[in-house]
Amino acid sequence: MVKALLAGISLIFAISAQAQNEFTIKGKISGLEDSTRIVLYRSDGQVMSQIAQDTVINECFTFKGETVDNAPEALMVSSHDKGFPNTWLDVWVAPGKETTVTGNNKLIRTWNVSADIQEQHDLNLYADACREECSKEQEIYIQLMDLFSKGRTGNPSEEEKNAIRNEMKELQKKTDSLRLISSQKEIEIMQQTPKGTVWMDKLLGQCKQSKYMENYPYKEDLIALYNKLSDNEKNSQAGKEITVCLYPPVTVKEGDEMADTDLYDLQGNIHHLADYKGKYLLVDFWSRGCGPCMMALPEMKEISETWKDKVTVISLSTDTEKGWKEISKTKDMSWVNLNDFGGMSGLAAKYNVRGIPHYVIISPEGIILHSWSGYGKGLLKRKLNKWVNKSDRVMSVKKEGNTTIVDFPIEKSSNTETVEINRIELTGSETIFHMKAFNSPGYWVSIGKDTFLKTEDGTHYPLTSADGITPDERFTMPESGEYSFKLHFPALPAGTKTVDFIEGDCDSCFKIVGLSLTQE
Repeated sequence: MVKALLAGISLIFAISAQAQNEFTIKGKISGLEDSTRIVLYRSDGQVMSQIAQDTVINECFTFKGETVDNAPEALMVSSHDKGFPNTWLDVWVAPGKETTVTGNNKLIRTWNVSADIQEQHDLNLYADACREECSKEQEIYIQLMDLFSKGRTGNPSEEEKNAIRNEMKELQKKTDSLRLISSQKEIEIMQQTPKGTVWMDKLLGQCKQSKYMENYPYKEDLIALYNKLSDNEKNSQAGKEITVCLYPPVTVKEGDEMADTDLYDLQGNIHHLADYKGKYLLVDFWSRGCGPCMMALPEMKEISETWKDKVTVISLSTDTEKGWKEISKTKDMSWVNLNDFGGMSGLAAKYNVRGIPHYVIISPEGIILHSWSGYGKGLLKRKLNKWVNKSDRVMSVKKEGNTTIVDFPIEKSSNTETVEINRIELTGSETIFHMKAFNSPGYWVSIGKDTFLKTEDGTHYPLTSADGITPDERFTMPESGEYSFKLHFPALPAGTKTVDFIEGDCDSCFKIVGLSLTQE
């Protein structure tokens, strides 16, 4: 009986301890329909991980859980249901504390949050000051999402797509104006309040905005705030990111010698990119929270195996050490997998990485050949074929009867990786372009009917016909991710040395400029 009594007392203490460690979020949003899904996220570096989801009943939702390290923590409340802006609400939680969320619409970032937590009190100073601008900004987000959906559904004409793009640009300008008003208000609060966790978060947010927004007007104010930081604060992860935003490191570009630093493997051993000189390097800046990064892993594995005699594949994670090690356990990453633990402010900053996945192809001598962001199925192999097997794609000009054939014509510039020109035939009666398109299987490509060639004197030679495609109609890419077709144009004048391939005037139209027709 004594043992049973002691066991019961232990259970009571365990339940009590669990309750004391548990946070609670209670939401009451007037007008929210039943079955609306509200999602709770936790951030780890750049990655937002869903930790809970609740369905609204009688306008209410509830979350319970435990914080990391049994300490106050910032979480994010969001919803992906129709009518919500593509953003989230920052909320602070703490062990044994209840956080209350109230509102009366779907503009989630302007919901009211209250809690007996100092960080939430600090955050509310900024939220209250910028509530009007934040509401207007979210309304614009919803309009932008609707326009984006409109442009992706149906089959809008090029004129309609241009109209959508122009409307989105105008809305983005309004968003930028609202953000600057909020920036001024936030900076004024930072100037008048003591430093703290929220203060640092706000400074980092403004510094990122100053980095990416043209003509940001408050840079000097941010520098003055930065100068208030102690050395320890500057050396924190947030402090390092702030430093990189305000004082960007010297970046490397195509043609430069590669940048390098200490890079750690999963066992803690130090490596450098220079250790892998002698082969081409395919360097991949990635994160576990990046969908395209994850999609690229099978192709990375294939390249690491089939190109191993020529190419070393190196993945450089921008995740925290914990997140990187966790995801590495679940993925078959048999190639070089490293981390400098600098996030986007480490080696990634030196390569001017602004979005991930970001890839860099480096020569065996350590010279940067090509650098780009974004992934589509087969893209990495196409890039390597172009840069590593470049010697197999040497321009040549030959005569076959009255026809001049230009294989792999050299170009001055191109705005696309989607199409390439492998051969140009110059006959006495027409000009034939042998084209190849690249895209992910199932995705579409189209060539506009208004495509033309332009010679040095500015004369236009319009598209007359096509083999393998129908101009202005979409064709779906096969499983190979490659598709060949021909385009026919009028004959060019004898002696033409270069020609431009122009699909049209729109921003997304293919433009390949300065195609050489001679080897002079």
